[in-house]
Amino acid sequence: DKTGTLTRNEMTVTGAVIGGVDVDVTGTGYGPEGELQTADGVLTVATDADLTTGVGAFLAAGVFSSTAQILPPDADHPDRYVLGDPTEACLLPLASKAGLDPSALRAANDQVLVLPFDSTRKRMTSVRAIDGSAVAYVKGAPDAVAERCTRIFVGGTVRDITDADRASFLDAADTRAQQGLRTLAVAVRPGISLDSDRTIDAVECDLTLLGLVAMIDPLHDEVPGAMDLTHTAGIAVNIVTGDAALTASAIAADAHLTTRGQVRSVTVAELHGMSDAEVLAVASDGGTVFSRVAPEDKMRIVTLLRDAGRVVAVTGDGINDAPALKAADIGVAMGRTGTDVAKDAADIVLLDDSYPSLVNAVRQGRRIYANVRKGVLSCLTSNVGEFVVNGVGLLLLAVIGVPLPIPVTLLLAIDVLGEILPIAALGGDPEEGETLREKPRDPKARILNRWTMLDLALTGAVMGALALGGYLLAWLAQGVSLSDAGDVADGDAGMLAAATTVTYATVLCTQLAAIIHRRSAHGVFTRYQLSNRLFWFAVGAAVVIMVAIIYVPGLQNFFDAGPIPPVMWLYVVGAVVVMLAARTGIARLTRRSQRP
Repeated sequence: DKTGTLTRNEMTVTGAVIGGVDVDVTGTGYGPEGELQTADGVLTVATDADLTTGVGAFLAAGVFSSTAQILPPDADHPDRYVLGDPTEACLLPLASKAGLDPSALRAANDQVLVLPFDSTRKRMTSVRAIDGSAVAYVKGAPDAVAERCTRIFVGGTVRDITDADRASFLDAADTRAQQGLRTLAVAVRPGISLDSDRTIDAVECDLTLLGLVAMIDPLHDEVPGAMDLTHTAGIAVNIVTGDAALTASAIAADAHLTTRGQVRSVTVAELHGMSDAEVLAVASDGGTVFSRVAPEDKMRIVTLLRDAGRVVAVTGDGINDAPALKAADIGVAMGRTGTDVAKDAADIVLLDDSYPSLVNAVRQGRRIYANVRKGVLSCLTSNVGEFVVNGVGLLLLAVIGVPLPIPVTLLLAIDVLGEILPIAALGGDPEEGETLREKPRDPKARILNRWTMLDLALTGAVMGALALGGYLLAWLAQGVSLSDAGDVADGDAGMLAAATTVTYATVLCTQLAAIIHRRSAHGVFTRYQLSNRLFWFAVGAAVVIMVAIIYVPGLQNFFDAGPIPPVMWLYVVGAVVVMLAARTGIARLTRRSQRP
């Protein structure tokens, strides 16, 4: 929905056509400061002006056919603020700028009947008791009001309306709509009888067309930039609004709704003439403005997209938006201007009513998912490596009697004390900068798929091979042949502890290298690696804990560890280098394999 999300929902009347005369309206906001300027001077009316015809009726219609109120500043609102619809509220300052008092008008002329606005007929009518006579004041979409008029106020007089009058009036409305202005037509019907028929058709007929109001609802300044990000993120955006096509299309162009150039517009009449397949084709690509739509039309568009497997988010603030908000995968209501019905139907309520907040939510969601993915794969990598170490170790024990390469206590030291802190710190990784340059992932996609399983298998195999190589070399470094390792271990627990500790150090250090490499899509040597201080503190803590387990006597005994031959530290460092090189190759292989 356009109003209140892409735009500020702070309407200001900037111009009008009253009796065929163009009027410029000065002043902004909801205060009475400003003037109605014509080519002949400033337009004003007396407080006792005739409210049943001419300029007096035009201004009174805006006041009477509005249920909004403008309230003074208070502790929560630094400026005047609106209670009700901002589109209706901006008509009150228009009357004030011409010399009328909206509150006094309402108090002095009782409302005897109201026909509320609805999205089908696109009009709202208030019948007021004016000097003992019932007068109907009507406002609404220019085409919807003009079609009910039989007379027109123009040139200071009232006469029968002609087809040329209607065409000229609608052209004036279209010209302003092309400038991104919202337009409302105003009409009056004095001297009606309510004794018998109070239906819409009986009241909203035989009207006199008084003119139109042009108002602007400016875009949020940050919307165009945020919309550009949605395009790079692969998100298709459509505007589905009750506004006129020209107005909505002008706003859409300013908001950068599409990168294809001209915004595509679909009117409600065109929409009703399209098949479901045609609607789906138009909506799926994004960049389309659906104008003058009713709630059922919004529901149709949302339902078609969802049934086609698209993930659909809908924004809205009004009662008419509630069905689409409920039907969407993600219903997003406006927190400041939204109705309670819209908020109850939505999954998310935006406290700032800002479209860029949705883009930031997508950015954060993708960042969180990326960090969870890195954490899961990092955790499973060491599990695969440990499985390789233990599996091959059992085989070596059975064939040539080499003791198991790592005890349970050191396995727990890897999983609980070594890798857990760096993996947890991955959750604080910031966005790498490419989050919103990627296409949305398939909702059915899983972290563990054939490519990530291949990644885990290859990385785990390299880790396991390096750890086993270190374990076997540790025996040789201590002058013990592999065939004698079992007998030596039975008589010298210290030599066994030194060899198994090499396995422990190799697994943990290569795991830390793998975690570091997984942090960035560009590998190790990138500025992104410096973006999360907490991660590096966690890596440092893991290394300190490892050294303490190896060299602090009390911890040595608890974890069945021991000092390792100095030359084996060179091996551990070399293993880290090999792991980083292997991870680079594996990452390239799996990414290339996933390309179409």
